[in-house]
Amino acid sequence: MTATALVVEDDDRDMAAIEDTLSSMRHAFERTTNQADALRALSQRAFDCAILDLRIPARPDRRTADVEFGGNLLRELRQQWTERQLPVIVMADDVGCFGMAKWLIEKGATDFVSTLVSVFFVSGL
Repeated sequence: MTATALVVEDDDRDMAAIEDTLSSMRHAFERTTNQADALRALSQRAFDCAILDLRIPARPDRRTADVEFGGNLLRELRQQWTERQLPVIVMADDVGCFGMAKWLIEKGATDFVSTLVSVFFVSGL
């Protein structure tokens, strides 16, 4: 079975690694680069999961990426979909910090990965 992921990532270098990983696993994906476009994509089609960079811009016409916007997106996703309906894997620089990991789980992240680690592995999609 091929899973389809919504990937929310504004950094082209990070996206290349994610794309290679998902493609090698034969998973389909759609990329968005900001909070507004991610919500628009989710309103237009169903995805098996979301892979969310926590530090993203709020809108496509903004270059400023901030954890606040990824956090807001995660909150909105959980208001509309349960974890079972839409698992959300969050990527964040400081996810190794216990406080950040706890915050992500409390906000509804299904799982998380540190973007400081060069290996990105998603299993069970």
